[in-house]
Amino acid sequence: MTSAEPVLKIADVPVPAAGVTLSDLQFTKSPIAMVSYVKITKSKHISVGTLEIGTWGMSIQLVNGASADQTIDIEVFAYPLEIVKNRISVRDATAYALLGEAKTLFIDNYLTQTAAEATVYANLILPIVSDPDAYVEADTRGDPSIELTDTITVVSTTAKIGTIEVIPIRFDYSNPGGLSCPIYSIKKSAREGT
Repeated sequence: MTSAEPVLKIADVPVPAAGVTLSDLQFTKSPIAMVSYVKITKSKHISVGTLEIGTWGMSIQLVNGASADQTIDIEVFAYPLEIVKNRISVRDATAYALLGEAKTLFIDNYLTQTAAEATVYANLILPIVSDPDAYVEADTRGDPSIELTDTITVVSTTAKIGTIEVIPIRFDYSNPGGLSCPIYSIKKSAREGT
């Protein structure tokens, strides 16, 4: 492990005679793995009440033992984590052959840990974003027994989609004189990447 680095430095912090709580102080390098130490200088008659440290910042309660306002400096030394950045891209060959270079969907998520994991997620999303007909809306009377994870078959010869299996993502029930329920869904083949 490398040596601890300064991740927070605040100069001339006023501490009134009644004390003060400094909340949501953000670290300049974060997230951090561990705080090595908190250095408070010019702190005669100042003590720490409570100290809450997270990976992105901290809160500190300062108790002033003197009957006069004081000014202190705070410096925090910690071990910041390095975020590894992987850049991957996937392409739908059929859509690329038809359209050429089209819009690119960028997803920036620091929680995705590896390039392999990012590739899995990208391949799950690709069928949904590359299929122009992936989202299907059907006007129905509704059926409360249908759940969001169910697969339903939509048949419509007038909309020229024929018969298609979809997975609902939203139901909008209303009763303006007669029950109606538009169903918003994703084609099962796009959702499951088949």
